[in-house]
Amino acid sequence: MLIFRIIVAVILLISVFVLPWWLLAFLFLLGVFTFPFFYEVIFIALIADLFYDHIFFGRFFIPIFAIVMALVMFVFERFRRFVL
Repeated sequence: MLIFRIIVAVILLISVFVLPWWLLAFLFLLGVFTFPFFYEVIFIALIADLFYDHIFFGRFFIPIFAIVMALVMFVFERFRRFVL
C-alpha cells in the first residue's frame, strides 16, 4: 500500500505540469478519498499553485483547497470510526 501511495504521489506531481488545474483538483479529491491522511497533496498543491498563477481565484487557492480537503477527510475518518 505504501508503494502504491508513493506512485500516486509521483503521478500527481507529474500531472501538475501536464493537466489543467480543474482536473488536478479532481485527482486531489480522489487521492484524499482513497488514502487515509494523504498529506502529500498539500505539498503538491503548493507546487501547483506556484506553477499556475491564478488570476481568477487569487493566490494560494489550490493549497487552501487541498488543506480543506485533508481536514474534511480527517473529520470524516474520525466520524466513520465512531459510527461504524
